[in-house]
Parts: sequence; structure tokens; C-alpha cells
Amino acid sequence: MTRLRLSRSLLSGFFASLKGRIILGVSILVILGLTVTDVIGIIRMQSFLSTRIDHQINSVIATTQRVAARPLRLQNNLTNPGGTIARQTSPTIQAPSPVFLVVYGSSGSVEFVRYSQLGSIKEPTVPSLSAAMVSATGKDYFFLPAKGSGGFRAGLGTMPNNEGHILAAVSLEEYNSTISHLKFLDLVVGLIVLAVLVGMTYVVVRFGMRPLDEMELAADQIAQGNLSVRINPDDAATEIRKLGIAFNDMVEKIQQAFTQVQQSEQKSIGSQEQLRRFVADAGHELRTPLTSIMGYSELLQKGIGGDRELADRSARRIQQESKRMSGLVEELLLLANIDQRKPMKFEQVDVLSLVADNVQDARVIQPERDIRLEPLGATEDGSWLKPIYTLGDEENLRQAVSNLVNNALFHTPKDAKVVVRVGTVTPLDGLLKKDRVVIEVQDNGPGIKADALGHLFERFYRVDDNRGFEHGGFGLGLSVVESVVTAHEGNVSVQSAEGRGSCFRVELPSYEPEV
Repeated sequence: MTRLRLSRSLLSGFFASLKGRIILGVSILVILGLTVTDVIGIIRMQSFLSTRIDHQINSVIATTQRVAARPLRLQNNLTNPGGTIARQTSPTIQAPSPVFLVVYGSSGSVEFVRYSQLGSIKEPTVPSLSAAMVSATGKDYFFLPAKGSGGFRAGLGTMPNNEGHILAAVSLEEYNSTISHLKFLDLVVGLIVLAVLVGMTYVVVRFGMRPLDEMELAADQIAQGNLSVRINPDDAATEIRKLGIAFNDMVEKIQQAFTQVQQSEQKSIGSQEQLRRFVADAGHELRTPLTSIMGYSELLQKGIGGDRELADRSARRIQQESKRMSGLVEELLLLANIDQRKPMKFEQVDVLSLVADNVQDARVIQPERDIRLEPLGATEDGSWLKPIYTLGDEENLRQAVSNLVNNALFHTPKDAKVVVRVGTVTPLDGLLKKDRVVIEVQDNGPGIKADALGHLFERFYRVDDNRGFEHGGFGLGLSVVESVVTAHEGNVSVQSAEGRGSCFRVELPSYEPEV
């Protein structure tokens, strides 16, 4: 019972699969096709054999009519159920099948009975001539039963001069045997054809659906978390190959989406950590000037004993720390606005004029330093002095350039040279159609350590991590530069090595003003 249930379960499981349904469908179609073909063939064979038997019956009747028309006497060499015979003859009946012949007189009495090639076939009972038989003369054929045989097919004709009727019957043994053999042959051939076609279908389906099996295995591995699984589609241009390609594309997109989700989660965790660090650093940087302001304020409040110089120095320190704190707040607000994607006031900006202003400001701050403004690339005709335009927020761009220049001033010795270059370049890769506006700030100072280059644009990052240095920086200058440049669809980079100085490079989209 358990084995039977297991077999039924496996069988139902097989036919529940796509392979099983295809093979079952093909089998049903083959069975229907063979059945229809066999039925039509048998019907056609039955019609053919019936027509041939009818021709035999008509031939026997016609032969008997010709013999009866001769001036001979009939001779019944088998039996004489009708008494005295008026005519005697011995007609020769030539037929491929056993034939039974009866001649009726005009009164309906049986006058002549003859059998031909009956052999082991038993003769039928001689029927009485009925009105129904007479009315079907020459039109319809009827069946005569015979014990131990398949019976006879009979037809009725008239004697010459309407002197009686002729009944000719042909045995159906050969007919029935032929039809039986044909049915058996159709059954055997049908089973062989069905087995061959089902076997071929199974092989073709199994081979053709092998990529689907691979997809199933791949899908199981993907469900277990292995997103690197791929299948190898066939080279033939089939629907399964297209499905395989689509499957690989789908898995690729799923993997990319999953990777993006992981990166987003990691970025979210990093952003939270960065936010905590940002708040801590901002609080620390604000606490330093606030502590100084509070200390000098308390000193003024307590009174300084008429020391005017100390009072002036305290007031100056309060003012310096207030400006320092105000600068920090402004930079924080600028970064917050950029992070929140608040709209900027984009307009035509003359980059050359903007850079020249910053260079002039730097010369005022440190007049003893060698600060130069040069073209980007060699030029002899002075064409680089023409305006160079970009589209952006002038105030923010001015702040970014100022931060780069001040970074060079305050983080290099005073005898280090600072060179600011400006110009345009044409992209070599052809991906960007427009020229790029380039600003470079280069110094020949001590350079930057290699392990610090990747952190320069992080907020509150300082190479020396010295929060009490002379010029009061907060580690936000380069972060502001990167945020502003990125918001203008540009990019900023740095090249530096210890002992060889540094070069910061900013690229912005160029803008051609309408004439």
C-alpha cells in the first residue's frame, strides 16, 4: 500500500511538472490523432469491402439470370425442397468468397439451392420470400444469420420474364476477419508509434528544458542568498535562450539593487556617525570662542582697575572670537543649505574676475608673501585676461575660492610661494561636450602626508588635529569647497607629496553668454 501511494505521488508529481504536462499533452494528441486515423481507415475499409461484396452479389445474380434464360433444365444436385423441378442446370458460380444461391419460383417456393466454396462455413437457413424482400429487390441488401459464422450479406434479383426471384448471399467471414486484423494491426502500430513519439518527446523536452532546470537550481541558490549565480544560455536563437538572458539580467538588477541597499544602509550608519561627530566637533569649536568671550566679559564686568590697555585688549579678543564664531556658524549654515539642496541663485559669473579679487585679498592679508595669478597653460598674447564664465552662485563660488587661497596661506610657511592659475580646458575623453573652467591653487610648502589626502575634504578634519592653532581654522574650509563645487556640477581634486608642495584643482562647467 505504501509503495502504491508512493508511486501515485511520484506519478502525480511528474505530471504536475511542466515536462509531465508537455508529455501528457503530446500523448493525448497522438492518441487522438491515431484514433481518428484508425477509425477513418476502418470505415473506409468497411465501405470498400461492403462495395466489393455487393458487386459479388450483383455478379452472381446476373450470372444466374443469364443461365436461367437458356433453354436448359435446372438440376438441383443438393436438395429439392420444392418437389418436382421444372428446369435443371448446373451453373458454375465463380466468386472469391463463399456464395449461397437460392432461386424462388413465381409463387415464392424454393426451386433451387446451391452453395459454392463454403468449406467449413455453415450455410444459412433458407429464408422464405417475404413482401419486404420483394420490395427491396435490386435496391437494398440485407443480412442472413448463420450458426457458427459471421453470417451472410444478401441481395435479391428477379428471374427472366418475372418467373421468380434470385437470392444471392456472400459470406461475411472474410469481411469480419479483414476488419479484425486491421483493428489489431492499427492497435499494435498505434501503440508502437505512441511509445516512439512519447519517448522522443521526453528526450527532446528533457534536452530542450535543461536550461530551465539550471534556472530552477539557480533560483534555489539565489533564494539562499547567493546572488552571484548565473546561467549559460544556449547559442541557438530560441525562446529559452531569451528567457535565460532575461533571467541573468533580472538577477544582475536584483544584485545591484541589493548592493545599493547595503551601501545605503552602510551610508546611513556612516551618516549617523558623521552627524554625531559633526555635532560633537561643532560644539567643541563653538565652546572655545564662547569660553574666551565669557572670560573676557567677566573680566570687564569685574573691572580692570583703570587699566585701559587691558580693557582694549579684552574688547579686541571678544571681537576676534565673535568673528571666529560667526565664521563657523556661516560655514555650518552654508553646508546645511547645500546638504538640504536649497536652491542657489545661479547667474553668469566671471571666474577670472572672481579669482583676481581673491588673489588681491590674499596680497593684502600677507603682503610679504609671493602670490601670483597666472594663466592655465602658456600664452603670449594676453588672451587669458578675457572674461571666463560659468553659471553659478557667485557668493558661494567666491567663498570656495577664498577657502582654497586661505588654505594655502595659513598652512604653509610665509616664505612659500602661492600660484593661482585660471583658464579653460577641452575634455579629452569626449564625454563632456563643453569646455571646463579650471582653477588651480598651488604652493611649494611642506606638502601633505599621504595618509591624510583621503580625508582632506571631511568636515572638521585637520591634518595636525590642533584645535588651538594661530589662525583659528575649524577644518570646514575644504569641506565647503567640495560641497560648493559639487553643487555646481564640478569636481575638486588635490595632488600633494611631502616636501614638494600641494596643488588643489577645481573644474566647473563653462558658460557661453548670449551675445
